[in-house]
Amino acid sequence: MLSRLDVHEVEIGLRRCAGRVWRPRYRRYVGALATGLFASTAINSAGANGLIHGNAHQVLLQLTGIVATWLFSGIGTFILLWVVDKLMGIRVTKEEEIMGLDLALHHESAYPETLTASELPKYFGASGQTFGHDS
Repeated sequence: MLSRLDVHEVEIGLRRCAGRVWRPRYRRYVGALATGLFASTAINSAGANGLIHGNAHQVLLQLTGIVATWLFSGIGTFILLWVVDKLMGIRVTKEEEIMGLDLALHHESAYPETLTASELPKYFGASGQTFGHDS
C-alpha cells in the first residue's frame, strides 16, 4: 500500500495522527495514560508505580479506564438520542430541510440578499408561519 502513496501523503497522515493525540479534546486521555506510565510512589505514597518504575499492570488499568469512559459516554449518548428521538424527534421534515432550517425554524433567512419579496408567500403564509408548523 505504501508503494502507491506519495511519501508526503504518508508523512502528513502520520503527523495528523500523532498531533491529534495532543489536542485539547484528547489531553485527558493522554494524561490518564501518562499516569500509568510515569506514576511513582515517591510522589504519591498512597498510589502505585507506573510502567517506568516497573509496574506494567498500571498501564493496563489506565487503558481499561479510558476504554470504559469511551463506552459509557458512547452508550449513554446513544440512549439519550434514542429517547429524545422517540419523544420529540431529532429530524426535521423533508419539506423543512429543503426549505432550509433558517426559514423553517427561525422564520428568517440566513442569506437575506438571496430571498426576494416574490418568494415570501412561498415560505410564509398570510399568518406569517412557515408550513409544517402548527403553533
